[in-house]
Amino acid sequence: MPSVISLAQGLGKLPEGAATGLRHSILGGERVTTQLCSLWLRVAPHTRIHTAYGPTEAAIMCTSYQVPADPARWPSTANDSMPIGRPYPEVETLVLDDAGHPADEGELCVRGAQRFDGYLNGEENAGRFLSVPPEGAAVAVPPGTAIAPEHWYRTGDRVRDSGDGLLVHLGRLDEQVKIAGHRMELGEIEAAMARLPEVDQAVVLADTRAAEVQLVAVYQGTPLPPQEVARRLREVLPRQMVPRVYRHVEHIPLNSNGKTDRRQLLSELV
Repeated sequence: MPSVISLAQGLGKLPEGAATGLRHSILGGERVTTQLCSLWLRVAPHTRIHTAYGPTEAAIMCTSYQVPADPARWPSTANDSMPIGRPYPEVETLVLDDAGHPADEGELCVRGAQRFDGYLNGEENAGRFLSVPPEGAAVAVPPGTAIAPEHWYRTGDRVRDSGDGLLVHLGRLDEQVKIAGHRMELGEIEAAMARLPEVDQAVVLADTRAAEVQLVAVYQGTPLPPQEVARRLREVLPRQMVPRVYRHVEHIPLNSNGKTDRRQLLSELV
C-alpha cells in the first residue's frame, strides 16, 4: 500500500537495500507517485514495479501498468502519478465526460467478465450503472432493471487517457473541488507540494464549512513557514490552486485499510 511506504519513511524505518531478491512489486489501492516508486526502489533496487487499479465491484484489480525499469523513461503526468495502465483481457473501459459522452478525460466506467452483476440490495444499484447508446449521452439504468452484460459500472474515479488506452488516475469525483469557477484536482496540488525537497508526503483537503471552499495542505517532512510554502507553490500553480492553510504533522494518519485517512484529517480541522 503506497501510504504504508510513506509512513515507514516518516518513521525512519524504510529498510533500504533490504529486499535485493525481490523481483516484482505490485502497488495499488491509491495513487502511486513517482516519488513513492523512487522510495521503494531504495528498498528493492532490482524489483520491477507494477501499478494496479480496480474497485471491489470489478474483482479488485482490472488494470495494470509495468513501470519502466529506467527512471529516465518514467512518464510525466500532471499529478506525478504512475499510470494505472490498460484493462485486463475481457475487461472493457470507457471514459465519460460530465455530459455522459466518451472523452479522453472523465469518469471511468467498466464492464466485462470481472464486473459484478449488481449489489445484493438492488436499491443500491441506482445511479451506479449506465447504458451507452451508439449515439447520444449515457443514461442511468432505470431502477428495478436487471443488470445486464452491456451495462457499464460507474467507478466514481476520474481518469485521463494519455494515449493508446493508457489511463492515468486523477482522483475521486467526490474529491474534486471548484473554486472561483475553476474545477481542480487535489492530486495536482499534492504533487506540487511533494516536489518541494522538504516535503515527504502531502494531502490537500477541501474545507467546506464556510461559504467559500478553502484548501488546506497537510504535510509531513521538514516544517516550513506557511508564507514560504505558498510563495513557492505560486511559482508552479495557478493562484486559485494554492492552499490558504498549511499544517505540518509528524505522520499522515492511515485508516483501517492502510490508506490516507482524509476523514480523520478533515475532522481535525474542526
